[in-house]
Amino acid sequence: MYNRSRKNLTSDEVREFAQAMSQIDFNDPSQRKAVAETIVTELRDIIEKDDVIAALGADVQTFLPGQSIQFVTRKGVKAFVHEPGSYAPRSTIANRVQSLMTEMVSVHPELEIGQLKSGRYGTVQDLKDMALEELLGRKYGIVWSTLINSISTASTTQYWTVGSTDTAAAKKAAVDSGFDYVADKSSVVAILGRRTALSWMADYNAYSATYTGPSEQKKVQLDTTPYPQAYRGVPVIMLNQYTDGWGTNVITNNQIMIVGKDTVKIGVDRPLDFMESIDVNTLMWHIHIFESYGVGVFFPERNARIALT
Repeated sequence: MYNRSRKNLTSDEVREFAQAMSQIDFNDPSQRKAVAETIVTELRDIIEKDDVIAALGADVQTFLPGQSIQFVTRKGVKAFVHEPGSYAPRSTIANRVQSLMTEMVSVHPELEIGQLKSGRYGTVQDLKDMALEELLGRKYGIVWSTLINSISTASTTQYWTVGSTDTAAAKKAAVDSGFDYVADKSSVVAILGRRTALSWMADYNAYSATYTGPSEQKKVQLDTTPYPQAYRGVPVIMLNQYTDGWGTNVITNNQIMIVGKDTVKIGVDRPLDFMESIDVNTLMWHIHIFESYGVGVFFPERNARIALT
């Protein structure tokens, strides 16, 4: 989960916003909807361009509401050696249809109309920041748990363990083993994990014994970057802690995933949308922002999992 910097407004922008808010008639549903649409459109643009989902190489497809979320994968084409002019063995292509269950994810903030009309931009900016953090945090959590659970701890080919208190060199060896496994299957698109599970990558000593390039170059890279953004040529995606509305941390810090090509698929049957209304009893403006999607891991044999025990 990459850190997103908050926009600092100039005094002129603050005054312009205050003037615009003071002119809105919150009794007019069309004017309220226009303001909510502006907020949600900005959130939608950021979420659709999200760099974490893109770095995973996820296949994101949109379906109609109520439509079955199904992905078709095909396999079976084989190459054979045969003499020119002789019979070429035929390949039977097998189609596999997999369906995903979708989940509705919502945030439902409320804003006091008086504060909006007084032009307190922070109220709306805070709304956008918090909504974005929650919507993306929940999506990362679903992707993370789906990836983790796609590989059994009983696997003898895709699952490695290393002590959480072991040296960075020992953790590097485990990650290298998983990396080589995935690279041999297809190609590695990303290394994914909590920041606390991957921070050892900034330890120069873990690389000094095996790193064959210019050592000074490696030192400069580690000294100038708080956390390495790449490892062996692929992105390192460091997720932040995310706690859901019930206080549960849904992105564990004791796992590392090495993700192969074309394994994560996301089916969206309700793109980000909203409903809004005014509570006449409390004079609060409610904006219900929601989206519905399902996440699946296809070809899990292309991924690797490292547990920090």
